[in-house]
Order: sequence, then structure tokens, then C-alpha cells
Amino acid sequence: MTKTQTKTQTKSKTKTKSKTKTNTQTKTKTKTQTKTKTKTKPKTKTKTQTKTKTKTKTKTKPKTKTKTQTKTKTKTKTKTQTKTKTKTKTQTKTKT
Repeated sequence: MTKTQTKTQTKSKTKTKSKTKTNTQTKTKTKTQTKTKTKTKPKTKTKTQTKTKTKTKTKTKPKTKTKTQTKTKTKTKTKTQTKTKTKTKTQTKTKT
């Protein structure tokens, strides 16, 4: 009599190592251009009015005495107007 016994043992080990590396690089380029144009046109108007009033009074007395009185009034009016114009332009560019 022949007896055959077969024993089979299977051991299986599985090791999984997972390494994840993530490199994130963000580059942002921002260009800002500012153009300012200033146009200044001063418009100045000046009006001057001058009024002069002169009054002279002379009194003469014998004995050679003379009195003279002079009164002067002056009025001056001045008007000034100025106008200025300014223009500004701004441009901004952003690249990501």
C-alpha cells in the first residue's frame, strides 16, 4: 500500500509602498503700465478797471496865504479766470 500525502502551503505577502510627490509651482507675472498725460491749458482772463476821481479845492485869502486840498479816489476791479484740463490713462496687464 502506498499512501501519498501532499501538503501545499502558499504564503503570499504583498507590500505596497506608495510615495506621491507633488510639486506645484505657480508663476504670476503682472505688468502694470501707467500712462499719464497731463495737458494744462491755463486760460487766464484779467480785467482791470481803474476809476480815478480827483477833486481839488483851492482857497485863497489875502495876506498871501494859500490852502490847497486834494482828494483822490481810486477804484480797481480785477477778475481772473483759470481753466485746467488733466487726462490720465492707466493700463494693467496680468499674466498667470
